[in-house]
Order: sequence, then structure tokens, then C-alpha cells
Amino acid sequence: MKCPNCGSENIEQGISTVSEAGFVIYRTGLEYNTRFSSKVSKTYSDLCLDCGEIVRTYIKGKTDRNWCKDEK
Repeated sequence: MKCPNCGSENIEQGISTVSEAGFVIYRTGLEYNTRFSSKVSKTYSDLCLDCGEIVRTYIKGKTDRNWCKDEK
């Protein structure tokens, strides 16, 4: 994999995404509806270690979910 920004192949893969508020860490990700509530599918990113570009962001789980969308 090459970085689209700088062309480097020095890519760290599979870095998990979290949100931090003080001493509490929250998992962030793509929200989807279940039968009784909503849940979050954890996201991961691949990062160029040379320029800091996030090369891609993805999930490792199922993709056939009832994804929550901003209705416009």
C-alpha cells in the first residue's frame, strides 16, 4: 500500500479508533440500528508514518447492517 499524499510505503495498519474524555475512553465508529437499540461498529485506520496521512478507515465486521444516516 502506498500513501496517496507522499508516496511512502511506511504504513502502519489496523490502528483502532477511540475518543478520550479525561480518564474515560470511548470507542467510536459507525453507528447502526439493531432491533431494540443502536450500536457502534469499531473503526480502524491505516496511517502513513512518514507524513501522518490517514490512508484509509474501515471496519472489520459485517457490512450488511441498518446503518444510521443523516436524513437530509
